[in-house]
Amino acid sequence: MRSFRVVLCVLSAVGCVSYVGGSAETGCDSEFNGRCRCGVVRIGEQNLYVTNCTDSGFKDMSMLKQLPIETEILIFTGNDVSVIPPNVFGDERKYDRLVKIDFSRNNITDIQGQAFHRVPKVGTLVLNDNRWRVDAEHTRIFANMPALEELHLDRGLDGGSEEQQEEGEVIGRLVQLFRDGSVRHLTKVHLRGNRLGPFFKMDVFCAIPSLAEIDLSDNGIVQVLWVESCLRSLHTLDLGHNSIEFLSNSTMDNLDAIGDVSVDLTDNNFDCDCHMTPFYLWLHSTDVHVVNKEGYTCKDGFPESNAGHTVLSLPADRLQCQIPAVLYGPYFGFVHVALLLVVVLIASTLLIVALAHSHELVDTCRHFGRPVYRRMQYSSIRKETERELEI
Repeated sequence: MRSFRVVLCVLSAVGCVSYVGGSAETGCDSEFNGRCRCGVVRIGEQNLYVTNCTDSGFKDMSMLKQLPIETEILIFTGNDVSVIPPNVFGDERKYDRLVKIDFSRNNITDIQGQAFHRVPKVGTLVLNDNRWRVDAEHTRIFANMPALEELHLDRGLDGGSEEQQEEGEVIGRLVQLFRDGSVRHLTKVHLRGNRLGPFFKMDVFCAIPSLAEIDLSDNGIVQVLWVESCLRSLHTLDLGHNSIEFLSNSTMDNLDAIGDVSVDLTDNNFDCDCHMTPFYLWLHSTDVHVVNKEGYTCKDGFPESNAGHTVLSLPADRLQCQIPAVLYGPYFGFVHVALLLVVVLIASTLLIVALAHSHELVDTCRHFGRPVYRRMQYSSIRKETERELEI
């Protein structure tokens, strides 16, 4: 074999690198059909053995059972493989040098149980740009990856129908995945662009206390719900490019409790009216690093003239509401309005019933009123008689 040097840009944040070893053709075993590149690659200051099968036209992953044992980074992207089968790397060899797997852009919809066996040192798994339907029966997908620290699922999940999103079905499956998958060592989870639905519960991540970085950007989130006190190792939270109008009290309290954390709320649908007041005051006073908060712009508000202004440029008395804040509080004010409507409805019903039975009510009043009237008459006559006797 003679050495070769091929310059190529390795995907998934590996950067532009150069092969410095391998065969005259591909450097890979025959099972790869000459479609991949295998060899030592210069990445930064390191020489790493990379197996690169980018846009290779594969329809399955059977060749990965013959993955070169020296492989430290596997890039298998841009193929058409819907299923990652059990023991995708076989059950004979143990890949102790493999530290990163990139399975992006493969149209993956199913990851079967026991898929990632015999890869104990993998610290980064990239599954971006797939359509994975998390199976409620196979939630221990990552249980045999004790070194896993980074999980990248940007646009990698099948978000399901709008109804499923509203019911939080995908989020529920993520809860099972993180709780059952023994991924307590994860430090990064990226879930950008997965249409996770209007209400996202941060408690999903409470089973992973080591998490330092969470990316939930571009998911159509309207409100972040964070009840439990957890994630004390969190350093970066990206909530940008969603539809958030303001943060809830519990979310702000949890961020304040962490303290040394950075939160990004860039490009959200801030509604600058009285309901935003607690969030507005928090932006002015919190020690949390809120990325580019001076640039947050009101998409709507009351009065309507608030729209288009930056949130922090508005004086507090400009955050108003058509319905008084006493009745329509800063959070979930619709409950108060609903109760008011119920009271009005009950009163109206009683009035209608009273009108429908007016004759009966009049007779009843007369029946109970006669004795009273007679007593009043008798009392009046007695008083007159007493006056006459005095005279």
